[in-house]
Amino acid sequence: MEMVLDVYKRPFDPRNPVVCMDESPKQLIAETRIPVPCSPGKPARYDYEYKRCGMCNIFIACEPLSGKRVVKITERKTKRDWACFLEEIALQQENADKITLVMDNLNTHIPGSLYEMFPPWHKSKKAREFFQKNKYWLQILLFPPATPDRNPTEYCWKTTREDLTSIKSFKNVKVLKEELDEFWGKHTFTHKMSHYLAS
Repeated sequence: MEMVLDVYKRPFDPRNPVVCMDESPKQLIAETRIPVPCSPGKPARYDYEYKRCGMCNIFIACEPLSGKRVVKITERKTKRDWACFLEEIALQQENADKITLVMDNLNTHIPGSLYEMFPPWHKSKKAREFFQKNKYWLQILLFPPATPDRNPTEYCWKTTREDLTSIKSFKNVKVLKEELDEFWGKHTFTHKMSHYLAS
């Protein structure tokens, strides 16, 4: 944890960004009856019945000091999905010399996931070129268990759940992505890292 807190003390440096990452499952549901919109003196009304439409996984990576973020919704939660999301982070930070990625210790969040992205890695020219070019591009730091209050992405989830996902239903990944893109396009999550240094 001390290493994570030391990273949080760094000043903003676009060449060496600190990116915090997290993921969360989301149930997809559809309304079985048309909701009744609000009217003067009456709130909007929704029926309790709904139709289950499966699950999806939401990845989010945010750079708290700049406000940059990457969001990706996948139908599954696999090592390959995580590795592909790392590639999107790298593309957003393509001018960086080194990215420090801070995340929780999930079983899919391991460097070995990158090998599954290019199987078999030792025979793949694409894989060898990727690892040779990006040999020093990533430093991974893990949060200790049960420390969500030290993860800036939890603030993004909290705001999103309170203002969007807890009051709306999404029947498929496309609808969810459109709503999240619109929501996060209107919200800025830039904040001081000193907040996470307080005991």
